[in-house]
Amino acid sequence: MKLSVILAVFAVPCLVHAQIQEGAAVSDEEPPSQAAKIGVESAASPEQTPPPQTDQAETPEDEQRRKTQQERLLWRPLAVSEERASGPLASLALSADPVSRMRAIEGLVAVNSPEMIPFVVYELSDPEPAVRRAALNAIPSLERATVSEAILAVLAWGDAETVKGVTAALPSLRPVLEETFLKALDNSELTGDERVGAAYALGRMGSIKALEPLEEKVYGSDARLSAYAADAIAAMDNAGTLQTLMRMVQHTDPNVRLPAYQGIARIGGPEALGLLTAAASPGGEPDIRVKREVVRSLGLVGNESTVHFLIKMVRARSSLTRPAIESLSMMTGLPASLAPERWVEWYEEAFPPEIEESTVPAPPLVPVGGAG
Repeated sequence: MKLSVILAVFAVPCLVHAQIQEGAAVSDEEPPSQAAKIGVESAASPEQTPPPQTDQAETPEDEQRRKTQQERLLWRPLAVSEERASGPLASLALSADPVSRMRAIEGLVAVNSPEMIPFVVYELSDPEPAVRRAALNAIPSLERATVSEAILAVLAWGDAETVKGVTAALPSLRPVLEETFLKALDNSELTGDERVGAAYALGRMGSIKALEPLEEKVYGSDARLSAYAADAIAAMDNAGTLQTLMRMVQHTDPNVRLPAYQGIARIGGPEALGLLTAAASPGGEPDIRVKREVVRSLGLVGNESTVHFLIKMVRARSSLTRPAIESLSMMTGLPASLAPERWVEWYEEAFPPEIEESTVPAPPLVPVGGAG
């Protein structure tokens, strides 16, 4: 039965007028897990997602470098008074008038001073599109080492809005800064925050050239950098990363497996669907938090057979029931607020036994082994 027919069945009066309510409570009791700090918003656009934060303690050296960088480079936010800025160009850059800010960018490009370059980087997150474009067009003519240093400082320690603005510019900056960030990824003199910022930047700019060095970091000794590197590979949204991501779902760390599954879901295709279905099945993905995200991701790649698979989870009333409903909602466009019994009622109406028996899904294409 085609999904268009499935949608039509949703329109039958018994369901249109059915009481819409929150789904019945499901068991949320889960074993302790370190999973899901990276990319926990399933199917979120990577360009709109700031790098995940961490509670990991800083070394004294990292703390001092962070404070120095914040003092040098992070003095642009409007919360900081103009008294910290020096000279007319800085005053223009802090002006409430967007035309003045654009004129400031022109002057900063002419000066090309390391002290002024951070202003241009911060204008990548300006509320006015014209100012953002002016800043983006200015970046290639500025001293690259300082530009990359300022961007890494923003990604590591900047506020969320500034990070989002810089992130949106990264794909356009790949020809200019790709090599610089590749070097930063392996630069042991940088702080851990800056190195994960480099990984994040390479992923968001879609640097296929970074695929191999990022995969090396996935299997390195730094667990935090491994998770960011996995997130970066998943964010590339490139079919050329599929085999790398499929290897990553065997990783022992759930913080690596989660973005790998999400990247696979965004790529899609039969191979991806088989792997995700296997991971969502009993004996598949061992971490319950990651498994719930896998179930949600099935809505991105699922077909009619996936409906049968998901409805079993709805009927089971387990901790996977809610993500299964969300996945079905994504596939059909109907509200996820429908209670589980309403989804079962719809399913039984849409798929009579003779249809269900004839469309039992085939075994998963790609078995997922343990993550031990």
